[in-house]
Order: sequence, then C-alpha cells, then structure tokens
Amino acid sequence: MLPPGTSLAKSLPLHLPLLIFVLLAVLVLTGCVQYRLDVRFDNASQGQVIQHLRLPEQLTERVEVDRWLAAQVRQARALGGNGQRVADQEWLLEIPFTTADLEQRLQQVLGSLAGDDLFPPVLSQFHLSEQNFLLLVRHRLVWDLDLRSWGISTPEGQLLASPAAFTQLEFHLHTSWGAQAATALAQGSDRVWQLKPGEVNHLEAAFWSPSPFGLGTLGILLLVGGGTYLKGRHQPVTPPT
Repeated sequence: MLPPGTSLAKSLPLHLPLLIFVLLAVLVLTGCVQYRLDVRFDNASQGQVIQHLRLPEQLTERVEVDRWLAAQVRQARALGGNGQRVADQEWLLEIPFTTADLEQRLQQVLGSLAGDDLFPPVLSQFHLSEQNFLLLVRHRLVWDLDLRSWGISTPEGQLLASPAAFTQLEFHLHTSWGAQAATALAQGSDRVWQLKPGEVNHLEAAFWSPSPFGLGTLGILLLVGGGTYLKGRHQPVTPPT
C-alpha cells in the first residue's frame, strides 16, 4: 500500500515517455520495435547516416506515431537526405555527413527520436579522431550511448526492467576495409553492435580509409614523372660537330 496522498507516479522513478512506451508495448503490441542505425563511410571524409525502422502494426495505426514519422522524414530532407516508407511497417531515413559534422548529425538523429514524447531521450558522447598517413587515413571511433532512460531503475541505479524483450536496437558501422572492434560482430565489411536498453553502451572501433588528397597527390606526381620520362626519351639527340 502507498502512503496516503502518494501517487504511483511519484513513488516510481519513471520517465513519462518510457512509462507510456512500456505500457503500450505490454498491453497492445504483439510484435517488436526494430531500430537499426547505420554509419556508412563512402570514403575517408563523407558518408551516410541511415536509419531503418520497423514498427508493429498496432503502433503504426496511432496518430501520434504517424506525426512522429512525418517529422523524421522532414528532418532527413532538411539535412539534405531522404526519408521514405519502404514497406507497410518499415521506414528508411538517409542523411549525408562529413567527418566534421558526423557528431552533430548523430545528435540530431537521436534528439529527434524523443519527439512527441514517443520514445525516451538518449544521451550520447561521440568522438571521431583522424590521423593522416599521406595515402591512408586512420579513424578511431568512440561512442558512449546512454540508454538508461529506456529502463526502469531504482533510485540507487539498479535496473528493474528493460524493454529489451520487445525492442531490438542495432548499430552498424560500414567501412570499405572493415574495422577493428573487439565488442562487435563482423558481418562482411560491417561491424554490428546489439545495443542494450537500460544500460550505457560503450562502442569503440578503428579503421583505415584511402586518402583522396594523398591519392590525388600521388597521381599528379606519377603523371608529371611519366611526362618527364617520356619527354626525355623522345627528345632528339644533337649530333656532335
């Protein structure tokens, strides 16, 4: 029994959007919310942030979900990308990035997930460092993704319940030559992390990319050197007098 004058909302340290989400999932959902976030590097300095979202049919019929999805598509297009429905219950959102603005793009993507109080907020600390070795660039990615708001915890921080049973969250890192990542699964050139709701997820990876500037410089040097060599071979020899 609760003390007189104490509401259930005050007695539990629950975030309201999470409570709505948990109750909705327990009461009406028969499927699983699937959210996959891809960071795809096309080259050393550019790529795409791709969101692949699949919602159960009962959830897609709700008006607030419709409004939330429309906002996701508008944001993708405002950032120079695209968003579209690819199946009855699936959406694909693509946003271009450069290495200089990748952290900002990810913050914008994660911030939009909490729109309309549909999903709990996500805290993120992302860092991408680069080392240029003339022809190659070495990248190191470190990402702390705080999903504790997706769980129900005691005031002491002990996890009581997590929506992992009906929520599938994945992060995919795609690079041309793969990446070194001890805590990730390898799927071809992708490295895949299964994110855990209710916990702080620590992701680290290191990978190499060809340097467009270095390769361009090498091409110019080879072209100049080859031209000089050919010019020397075809230069007429002046006979001795």
